[in-house]
Amino acid sequence: LKIPNIKGGTVNGTVAGQDYVGLLAGYVETTLGATGDALSDPVVGKLVDDITGTGTVDGRSKVGGLIGMVKGPQFAGHADKTNIGQAAVFEEWIARLEGIASSVAVTGSGTNIGGVIGESYEITVNLSNTTGAITGGDVVGGIVGYGYRCAELDCYSTGNITGTKLVGGIIGSGSFRSSVRRCWSEGNITGTGGTYPGQIIASTAGVGGIAGYINLDFINECYSLGDIMAVYRAGGLVGSCNGMEEYSPNFYRCYAQGDIAVSGSQVGGLVGFMFSTGAVEFEQCYCTGAVTGSLSGALIGVRGSYIEYGEEYAIVNPNWNQVQGTVVYMSDCFYNSDVNTASNQ
Repeated sequence: LKIPNIKGGTVNGTVAGQDYVGLLAGYVETTLGATGDALSDPVVGKLVDDITGTGTVDGRSKVGGLIGMVKGPQFAGHADKTNIGQAAVFEEWIARLEGIASSVAVTGSGTNIGGVIGESYEITVNLSNTTGAITGGDVVGGIVGYGYRCAELDCYSTGNITGTKLVGGIIGSGSFRSSVRRCWSEGNITGTGGTYPGQIIASTAGVGGIAGYINLDFINECYSLGDIMAVYRAGGLVGSCNGMEEYSPNFYRCYAQGDIAVSGSQVGGLVGFMFSTGAVEFEQCYCTGAVTGSLSGALIGVRGSYIEYGEEYAIVNPNWNQVQGTVVYMSDCFYNSDVNTASNQ
């Protein structure tokens, strides 16, 4: 079954609530893509298309400028989860929100706050933008707050974005092979809190111009212009990430122009913290701003480590000489050494 898409028009108003709050809808499940094998029969369809949103949205958790939470069929119980559960995320394989233009000011006191969607499962957001200020607790993003197996394509945000410790210009936290392509952010991105994160778990903190935290397939042709400020784990592109080996390069034609700073530790011109058991590859990526804070790197701040005594011990006493995985700079990766004096990694 496929539900009709919502197409065309302007949504304007003031919406206030607690959880599952959005100007268009609080909670949505879609059956788009519920039948057939997406690997052999792609082109799923649009769930929302060509919508303009203006006004204010205020809530606690799962708060979005347009939709509080949206679930694709694999997670809403409408399809066999084995269909595409292990495949990379491509926009034609999962339901899409497309052509969203939001100037909504979004505020959430809790978690999962986004300019378009607060919390997303197996959904693509395409050709969309937000211009309003976005403020929340943990997991705050200019387009999506929290996304599981999601993609953001040809999107941008221009407003300032503020949260606690998982904050991104496009997505706050992206889990399980998320991807971001041809996206940019212009506003300042700020993380105001957080406790010292361990050296094993990448998803505990991160503030970045594109993503706060991401378990990525790839970030391609993206850039950030604003300043990035955090307590822990700040990066011009990504605050913290787990790398994947399936696609190469993982970071391609990306740059960051703003200054990046932490009051605590772990900061890099492109990535603040990285944990990967394999290789993460960069190609044609650069940063031009200053990098300031403890445990800093000109391109990558800190790479995750592990020691034989177990995770709990490693969180307190990381082994800096035993980093996990490898980083490959394929070509044309650089930084501005006049202002970026962090050690090169």
